[in-house]
Amino acid sequence: MGPLLFLIYINYIQYAVTNAKVKLFAGDTNLFLHGKSLNELENTTNNTLNQLTHWMAVNKLSINIDKTCYAKHVTVYLVLKIKLKEIKLYRKQCDN
Repeated sequence: MGPLLFLIYINYIQYAVTNAKVKLFAGDTNLFLHGKSLNELENTTNNTLNQLTHWMAVNKLSINIDKTCYAKHVTVYLVLKIKLKEIKLYRKQCDN
């Protein structure tokens, strides 16, 4: 897919998810989610990723899991269990 077609596709990604703020910059896509508890955040994140996965499948796109990571900002350290279909994402160091 060429760059122009990719940009046309990716600009509509913000309509694919209902519980996240989507920020696009160059080739990067960021989802910002929040919750009143870590359990709520975990559920919201998993639901959002399911919506995103469905949108990408319909548009014949895929997520590069090797370039996918997440960060959380909380006052207490707890591990989030985030699932992308059958692939579980765990906290890892994101390279800049």
